[in-house]
Amino acid sequence: MPPDPEGKQQHVVEVLNTVDVGTSILLDAQGCGDFSMATTIETVAQTIQTYGLPERITIDRDHRFVGNNIQRDCPSPFLRFWLCLGVQVTICPPRRPDLNGFVERYHRTYDQECLQVERPADCESVQTVTAAFRQHYNFERPHQGVSCDNQPPRVACPVLPARPSVPALVDPDRWIDALDGQHFVRKVQRDTSVRIDTIR
Repeated sequence: MPPDPEGKQQHVVEVLNTVDVGTSILLDAQGCGDFSMATTIETVAQTIQTYGLPERITIDRDHRFVGNNIQRDCPSPFLRFWLCLGVQVTICPPRRPDLNGFVERYHRTYDQECLQVERPADCESVQTVTAAFRQHYNFERPHQGVSCDNQPPRVACPVLPARPSVPALVDPDRWIDALDGQHFVRKVQRDTSVRIDTIR
């Protein structure tokens, strides 16, 4: 998409993709021009309201997910959101997209078979082509994942495994208990600042 002369120059519209690892089903693909940590939390909250709580999630090191790692004294709001819900979070190490292969493979397919073909020019057209591609990906496009056996994900797995629903009340301090006893690597930088590694 062309850059906004008075705004974002890159990633003018981004799409937050959620893929179920067990079935390869693309659960959600939401396009937005202003993904921040808050709007990202809102988007995943809508997704889990629809599909239920996963046991665990894997994310990359996007600053909207993990926050600023320098001199961090607690997890980012996005990580606390998941920890308060009792969901285990795995953060991919830098330059290791192979550890989040389900989403990375989908990204390549989405780029080559949708974005490069349709060439959407604004947020609305991104949302339109993404919704159509999601339907195609889940119901028509053969998938080589082990669980799909060269069938579309929703054909191979017409019913998603049952997931626990989101609790009506959540303890906002549960993330503290989730991290109790965990170890964090602290690295002293040349300028004497201390860097605390991400959750393990």
